[in-house]
Amino acid sequence: MARLAVGPSWATLAPAQQQRLTDAFGNYVSATYADRFDTYSGEQMEVTGERSYGSDVIVQTEIVRSNGETTTLNYLMRQNQGAWQILDVYLDGTVSQVAVQRSEFSSILRREGVDGLVMALNRKVDLMRSLTRS
Repeated sequence: MARLAVGPSWATLAPAQQQRLTDAFGNYVSATYADRFDTYSGEQMEVTGERSYGSDVIVQTEIVRSNGETTTLNYLMRQNQGAWQILDVYLDGTVSQVAVQRSEFSSILRREGVDGLVMALNRKVDLMRSLTRS
């Protein structure tokens, strides 16, 4: 997902830069999901189906709130060396998390370069962690 979120400029980065971005992005995604689960209040996640998407698979899910409202989350999955990996997450079935992040990341990369993006991701992780400690 880090490669997809960075977009075409990923290919111009040195392997060490790619690794630093991958590490920072992994920490960011982990902190984001931890923050979301921290506010858990009785929601349930239900897998509602799956469908082929070329050589990939879209796993269709719904988050059902305690009041019965649902939110659709679809996961684009790909098998890589025997393990399934998430390539993208679609909110309400259409809003691509990777596309949103690519838009955000590209402006940071243009203004501040790779180091700026790594620092921005690390700041977001630190902020989420400090909010959960409060």
